[in-house]
Amino acid sequence: MLNLSNIQVEKKESPGHLSPIKSSAYYPSGGALLKLPGSLRLGAEKVDVISLERYLQMPASDEEKLKAQKEGIEFHNGFGTKKIHERENTAQVITLKKCRELFDLNNNFNPVFDEDDTLHLQCDHIIGAS
Repeated sequence: MLNLSNIQVEKKESPGHLSPIKSSAYYPSGGALLKLPGSLRLGAEKVDVISLERYLQMPASDEEKLKAQKEGIEFHNGFGTKKIHERENTAQVITLKKCRELFDLNNNFNPVFDEDDTLHLQCDHIIGAS
């Protein structure tokens, strides 16, 4: 299990103001893809979407996905978190591992990962949606 308890999700410089977002890694769920442009409007230079599902399996409409891509959001489908690299309790890099299978033969959610097939993304914020 991944422990995010020591990573600052919101770093505040002054009351009511978030620190600037340079890049964020985002885990959408359900209709949460609609909220992605918010990171860009907050000044993020880069937004990456990380999803265990393949692109066509994502729980979002084609219109939502195309709109996000037009706004510059990059998708990394078929990946899950392997490790978050941090410095001073702030995310720096997230290492992802390839998800080979999402469901077992009985159609139960049971992801199978390839620990050697990895991807590294720089980020200063990690946003999870449920």
